[in-house]
Amino acid sequence: MDINALTFTLEEFKVGIIGSFTGWSAPDPKLDYNPQGGYWFITIDITAGGVKFRKNDGWDNGLNLGTGNGLTLPNLWNNGSSSDIPLTTGNYTIQLVIGASTYSCTFTKNS
Repeated sequence: MDINALTFTLEEFKVGIIGSFTGWSAPDPKLDYNPQGGYWFITIDITAGGVKFRKNDGWDNGLNLGTGNGLTLPNLWNNGSSSDIPLTTGNYTIQLVIGASTYSCTFTKNS
């Protein structure tokens, strides 16, 4: 926001999931946002391997969520050196909560 010029800029904020199942390549499958519940969600087929969450298809956009730093699921760590979240092959419904300084997720395996 520029209060002198009385202008503002809207920046894109899309959260995606990336991992072995995408070949660690963009574009990331995007999560939808539920404003009433305050969480991001997706139902998706994933093959065995690791996954992470990130913002706008990039690693340097301020959101790089994985495990580590003593945290275990459902808690996530926002850091470039976070570990991959291991999953087995299946169809998952995923819910991700992005707080001011905390992050958590649930993975429900549908099949």
